[in-house]
Amino acid sequence: MKRTLTILTALLPAVTSASSAEKPNIVLIFADDLGYGDVGCYYTAGCSTNQQPYCFIENGLMLNMERATYRKPAGSWRSGMAAPDWVNETVDVRFTERAVSFIKAHHESSSEMPFFLYLPLSSPHSPHVTADFALGKSQAGVRGDMVWLVDWALGQVDAVLKEMGMTENVDN
Repeated sequence: MKRTLTILTALLPAVTSASSAEKPNIVLIFADDLGYGDVGCYYTAGCSTNQQPYCFIENGLMLNMERATYRKPAGSWRSGMAAPDWVNETVDVRFTERAVSFIKAHHESSSEMPFFLYLPLSSPHSPHVTADFALGKSQAGVRGDMVWLVDWALGQVDAVLKEMGMTENVDN
């Protein structure tokens, strides 16, 4: 049985109530087929994952997001491999770039409304292919390189949050 594990970089225990005085920004990142044994201190066979924090929880916490008045990027682009511009090797890079752009646009809008960002990564799910710049980043083959790419994506999101001075309003 395949294990799919939910990876979150920011939690929302403090935002289950819409009446909360100051709600944090929420960044939710799912990595398809990434297990707890693939990250951090649990895996030392040639793939370093340095970004943190990793938190493993159930997705039931998302039930009250609409009532909690969060700004959200519109829609879901994942139309799969049939989409004319779908490229397995770079899809996670493109999703990450869009996430970074959303965070920057939200910051530039000076919006007082907190945001909710969902970033679904297909890595390290098969087919085991990854962006050229990720090849060879691990000693665990292409799948390890895909795990490295997930870590890279977390780092990109974390870096833009820090750059925009938004880390104080992210619940983790």
